[in-house]
Amino acid sequence: MTIAMVGAGVTALAGPAHADTYPAYLVNQLRQNPVYISSYSGSATPSQAPEIRRLIARIPLKTYVIADVAAGPDGQLQDSDLAAILHDQLGGGLFIFSRDTDGEVSATGFGTSLPVSDAMTAAYLELAPQPNLTLVQLVSRFVTILLSGTTEQQLASAEAQTEAQVNPSHPVTGEVAAAVAGAAVSGGLTAGLIYRRRRRRARRRLTGQAAS
Repeated sequence: MTIAMVGAGVTALAGPAHADTYPAYLVNQLRQNPVYISSYSGSATPSQAPEIRRLIARIPLKTYVIADVAAGPDGQLQDSDLAAILHDQLGGGLFIFSRDTDGEVSATGFGTSLPVSDAMTAAYLELAPQPNLTLVQLVSRFVTILLSGTTEQQLASAEAQTEAQVNPSHPVTGEVAAAVAGAAVSGGLTAGLIYRRRRRRARRRLTGQAAS
């Protein structure tokens, strides 16, 4: 699943032939339609564009949505780097990516204090166990969490649910226990997902990264 969000139509096209032309290709596509869905994406279809537009219209940021298999034909371009390139060319405050190839989902904000990365992580942790998770479902939950004013609490709850599945013997008490009760996470999530989340959070704290 690959996502980059903004508020109008969807283009469903295959990507360019070479990795070095991929950012330029996306800039051209996003200038025409701020939601881009590759023909290879398994997470969304062009017919879902109106619903996605309605969902992201609630976000008080210029948002771009990109759904693709990988960041370029060779998959070597990092989404954070791609977001910076697109931001330089297009402006915008929010870029969301979800990649079919490795299941990675990311959200990068520019010039905003909204916790976009944490909101996306919480949404993904909650929904990833669902079979056939779609972009529409993920964006819907992401927007709700982002605008809730309780993103950090919901992230902590989602992480606790995931950790309870990965390590059932780990003691969970208090508010975390209440959050976990009745919300057991089924298979599909791994300890590696928690590790990547914690690693990203630690990196942001160490570098004072401006993007959320």
